[in-house]
Amino acid sequence: DDVSLAMRRSDVVEPEWAELPIDVGAHDVTGLRITMRPSITVSGEVAWDGPPGRLPSVRLEPATGDPRLFPTRTGPGIPATQKFSLTGLRAGEYVIRPSVARGTTVVRIVANGQDVTTRTIDTSSGDISGVVVTMTTKTTTISGSVRDVTEPARPTSVVAFPVEKRQWSRYGFTPLTFQVATFLGQTYTLTGLPPREYFVVAVDAASGRAWK
Repeated sequence: DDVSLAMRRSDVVEPEWAELPIDVGAHDVTGLRITMRPSITVSGEVAWDGPPGRLPSVRLEPATGDPRLFPTRTGPGIPATQKFSLTGLRAGEYVIRPSVARGTTVVRIVANGQDVTTRTIDTSSGDISGVVVTMTTKTTTISGSVRDVTEPARPTSVVAFPVEKRQWSRYGFTPLTFQVATFLGQTYTLTGLPPREYFVVAVDAASGRAWK
């Protein structure tokens, strides 16, 4: 069978990584020669559109959810400055994910001059610098009501997801443009979604949990 061997070395000043495709059959595989490569760094800053709010921490997530891409973040808490630097990465596709505090919204994320708010970045060419994560304290809100004519007391979920089908996949572990509100009653509110076009649908609460 064709398999891929991925390695990471962290006992050095700068972490290193390697990947080697191998063919596993009926016999032992020996004599492998693995060349380690320097890890990759993605760096940038957080900017505010309007009055500043609480600074987010920023993390990178593998776009396909592949754990071999070593998801990383600025640290366990909120960074002290607007600058961030994420290191220890290997070549691959990632998504940039700022933690969105209550009362703040992601406006856009720009890398290499391109809007990557809902797109991936590719680190195959090496380090990426100058990333700008623009936030705002002008929180977006979608609200309305749902009427269940068959079982009015049943818990309901409202799901907002992007109109553009391209955004339905390769979004890492925490998509920015999907949101679910589960409630008991008729009214719902969704807050903090980036400016985009969305579909909004109502489903039963059990189905809503599958969207999270």
